[in-house]
Amino acid sequence: CPIANAYQPEIANIEERYSRQGIQFLLVHPDRDVTRADAQTHARQFRIEMPIVLDKELRIARRVNAEVTPQAIVIQRGITTPVYRGAINNQYVDYGKKRPAPDKHYLVDALSDILANQPVSNAETKPVGCFISYDEL
Repeated sequence: CPIANAYQPEIANIEERYSRQGIQFLLVHPDRDVTRADAQTHARQFRIEMPIVLDKELRIARRVNAEVTPQAIVIQRGITTPVYRGAINNQYVDYGKKRPAPDKHYLVDALSDILANQPVSNAETKPVGCFISYDEL
């Protein structure tokens, strides 16, 4: 997905900043056609250093009700439902429409709330990206 690829530097920056504070990140490929070799090539191309999970049967995507890529899903230990679901930030207004720079940083805000032992103030936002196809499964 071109939007997911465009977000890779931002995701890497967020992962670098928050993994130092004990937050674990996973990049999940919810696509039955992505092979391990494809994922490794993609990771090299976009300098992705976080662990990558292939979700060929879309079990993870279904469990968290993922709709598009990229979509941030934040799961907190001891809580059975995601504490944040949605956009990384508001740079993309719609598919093919984006701001020059984001002015809202939803994922960072959610992670900051968690680290401050506060409830996530904005628990769900609308992500913009490529739809995850649940057809044929």
